Amino acid sequence: MKKSFFYGKNEPAFTFYFPLEDPEVADVEEVQPGVSAAVMKEYAKALEEYSNRNIRGAVQRLEGLLEKAPTFYGLHTRLGMLYEQSGCYSDAQMEFSRASDLSPRSSQPLLNLARAQIQGSEGMPDEREILNLALENVARALALKPSSAVAHCLAGTAYERSSSEADAEKSFKLALELDSEMPAARLMLACLYMRQKKWMDSLENLGTYLEDHPFAQDRVLVKSLISEITDKLLSSDPI
Repeated sequence: MKKSFFYGKNEPAFTFYFPLEDPEVADVEEVQPGVSAAVMKEYAKALEEYSNRNIRGAVQRLEGLLEKAPTFYGLHTRLGMLYEQSGCYSDAQMEFSRASDLSPRSSQPLLNLARAQIQGSEGMPDEREILNLALENVARALALKPSSAVAHCLAGTAYERSSSEADAEKSFKLALELDSEMPAARLMLACLYMRQKKWMDSLENLGTYLEDHPFAQDRVLVKSLISEITDKLLSSDPI
């Protein structure tokens, strides 16, 4: 999930990663796929294609298994992830929805679905409606797993996209209460404060991010933002 914002000389774009469960994991009492050895062999080949970075080949193999193994939870989840990775958000949503139907006591398919909805809503004429659906799925996930930091972070993302900044801030803070080192929640909260021109709050969160993740791939960008904001504040130059 990408988030872009603009400030001063920088035009940074952070990429946020939300943890996912292993696609093979589901409640065995709910999922009875009856997967044959032949299906599992083809499924293993699809995973090999993916490990070799042949996304198209992996998708084609997985799509070929849909009619043969319609109750295979891992198949729908894995295919949804590949669709999402390829920017096919509507297709991803259908697969995550199916996975949720197969494992209704699992929160992760709902979070996957909400994430795909949030990403796929950008620029759509019915963006607000799609974001509301994402929030509904987050709420369903939280009913199953109230301690999910990822759920609160996704809620904050949807609220932020809906310009509900107070709700977004509350959700990001709840996520950090549950997981104080969650990179996505920390950076998105810092981005929110930057847009609100709450510079000290933004600096605090950017600094905490570097303390928690000193070897983060985007540390150079974060350090640059900290330096630029600090220089502006010290020079009393309006920001």
